[in-house]
Amino acid sequence: MPTHTWPTHINRTAALFEDGLRFAREGGRIDFTTSTTQALLAKGEVPASEAVARALSARIEPSQISLSSDANASLPEFDEQQRFIGLKPGKLDSLFKVLGECINEHKISIEQSLRCATTSAAETLMLPRKGRLAVGADADFIVLAEQRWQIDQVWALGNVIYQVD
Repeated sequence: MPTHTWPTHINRTAALFEDGLRFAREGGRIDFTTSTTQALLAKGEVPASEAVARALSARIEPSQISLSSDANASLPEFDEQQRFIGLKPGKLDSLFKVLGECINEHKISIEQSLRCATTSAAETLMLPRKGRLAVGADADFIVLAEQRWQIDQVWALGNVIYQVD
């Protein structure tokens, strides 16, 4: 018997988004995907940063909201008859881009925005060593450039794995 339900990608359609808000109002956790295509947006997908802003306005707690990127995972493509025609990879930078939109366009605090992308997802997935900087945690984090929204370093397990030259 399932003991854990986590609806993901609930911003794919307006109806699914509204269902997700109802689920969250009843205490559930919801997830918005940041990987998208122009075709999905044209068909009514709620942009992830807008979805976060609307959920927070609906008084959903940040601890109930997560963002996921599906980076390098598949984004299916369909023709006019909704027949599958191919796959595109999710973009690696989509999560970072949406965080910037949350903060800069929707004026969501950096703390609330980061919680959606880090701690909330880790808690939902029951990964106690992820999503936070704390003694005994994995020390996965990014370092942003001063004065601009750009990644200077990426750290994983306490080691630099990427650095801008």
